[in-house]
Amino acid sequence: MTTVGYGDMFGITTLEQIYCVVLMMAGIFFFSMINSSLASIISSLDSENAESNEKMLFLNRLNFQYNLPKFLNKEINKVLLYDM
Repeated sequence: MTTVGYGDMFGITTLEQIYCVVLMMAGIFFFSMINSSLASIISSLDSENAESNEKMLFLNRLNFQYNLPKFLNKEINKVLLYDM
């Protein structure tokens, strides 16, 4: 998961090795935070898309069930698209 190079530079003393370990752990932490934030953003975009698809599906069911006039169906569709 993490590396500090090709091995040409490394910590020799115990303090240097501890510093490298802490630095790698901080890198893992920030990498994880960035990935989780990105996943959250993508998830919220997907939920908004699912909501709009649900509204359009409802309109199609309404149109099929009550056989709405075409002009009314178009107007409702415009309103739903504007709302999204």
